Amino acid sequence: MLIVGQRKIVNAVISGSGIKILDPACGTGGFLVFLMQDALKQITEMHVARDITRKTFENAKTAIKEEIFFGSDANEGVAASAKMNMIIAGDGHTNIQHEDSLAKTAINWSVDTPDCDLILTNPPFGTSETDSLSSKDWGQFDIRSGKGQHLFLQKMVLSLKPGSGEFCTVIDEGVLNTESAASLRKWLMAQCKLKAVFNLPPETFKPNKINVKSSLLYFERREQPDPDFDDIYKVTVCKLGSLGYHGSGDKIRGYNLQKFLHEVARDILDTSKTDHRKGYHWEAFDILSSDIVSDETYRFDYKYWNTETRNRIKTVYSKDKTTIKDINTIPTTRGKSPAAENYVDEQEGYAVVIKSGSNISKQGKVITVDADWIEKSIYDEFVEQARVAGENRNLIEKGDVLLSSTGDGTLGKAAVFDLDVPAIADGHITIIRPNKKTIDPFYLCDYLRSGFGAIQIDRLYTGSTGMIELTPDQVDSIVIDLRKDKKEQKSLSKKIRDLEDKYLDTLEKAEEIISEANQALKEI
Repeated sequence: MLIVGQRKIVNAVISGSGIKILDPACGTGGFLVFLMQDALKQITEMHVARDITRKTFENAKTAIKEEIFFGSDANEGVAASAKMNMIIAGDGHTNIQHEDSLAKTAINWSVDTPDCDLILTNPPFGTSETDSLSSKDWGQFDIRSGKGQHLFLQKMVLSLKPGSGEFCTVIDEGVLNTESAASLRKWLMAQCKLKAVFNLPPETFKPNKINVKSSLLYFERREQPDPDFDDIYKVTVCKLGSLGYHGSGDKIRGYNLQKFLHEVARDILDTSKTDHRKGYHWEAFDILSSDIVSDETYRFDYKYWNTETRNRIKTVYSKDKTTIKDINTIPTTRGKSPAAENYVDEQEGYAVVIKSGSNISKQGKVITVDADWIEKSIYDEFVEQARVAGENRNLIEKGDVLLSSTGDGTLGKAAVFDLDVPAIADGHITIIRPNKKTIDPFYLCDYLRSGFGAIQIDRLYTGSTGMIELTPDQVDSIVIDLRKDKKEQKSLSKKIRDLEDKYLDTLEKAEEIISEANQALKEI
């Protein structure tokens, strides 16, 4: 409620205007219990302070306990737990339903009679609804998708009161940036005003053993859709640095929760202060809605709209006006993985298969120890495929920059292939064959893995935890800082690699010392 307004519920009840609050995926009722208890606490404090009469207090208390809060869950046992938790918390007329919220027959909300003032929820991640909905159920949705989150978002919008209804939902980060959700994001921008996006800390749900990177979306439904996006307004994009606890669930010592909550409620959504503002464990900036809808991706994620990164991109591009697409002498594309049964060891193989996870180090080197190989006949098939296609896409040449383009912990690693053996790239690697007259391959590699190129990669990749990727088109769009000339490029790259070699050498010596110490301990 800090985001949507701390006193919204109480003010609506006391004024007599009424309010309907729904959690359509309520689980055991955590959101609803908290909101009800908080509203009861507020009106009690108002009564004690004599800000409201006893009659107003009693009427408000009855309304809060019986008329305001609604919840649904598809799991009968979970819904029963939510009902019990609400009763224990003081609910006198539990509006908890065991129902499939996405079904047309759902009792607590309807796209035909939208009556929700506020929807607060955390819908299930990763569910598929392709086979669970009837033809009548599917008729509720403008954007056909088997993904449960996509359907929940649509029904949230269509069940809100036009012109005033709001929803705030936890959402998988992939919904904010993937190409498959672009049409949904466009639809949301037409139906609603996007008031804010909150990037949540990585540890937010880790105490519950959930590691999916998540954000919060805060929308207000329009009175009428705006398909031409004529309405231009500010959207707040915020990153929360910490919520006061570690991934284990343990509290962070010295964390001032009240200060954090106060600033969230007072400052983050105040667009009159400044377009870029910082506070206690948060940072926010405002962008225009027109920027989002003029971008063909319609992305919502914080990292994509980060103003510092975007401004630096503009500065670098204005200087050299060069991107990966401009310096790559072949179409930027991914490799193609051979069938697993075609892998052999080095003694039997002819060409090495470079994989993003195991054959590219974080220090920009190609590793062939324990690599998979293919026989010449298989390699020749790739050669023929390249000849027929007219493009030497999958085959690696000496001097190519190989960029890992998928997966947590591997995406963004890069290396220059500098071996004198035939090689192909697997399906997780993007091949860049730089124009050596323009740019030094080692400088480009280091720029991508640890320079400003790495920052752009972090901005561009899509998906959420465990399922992230960088598409060839996104690679193409990375702007390049060419520096003054190739001599300076080579000098910078050599300095970086010399320091990394020194680090690795120091690390190896440290491990030898530890080994000696452990051996000495055994003699005690």
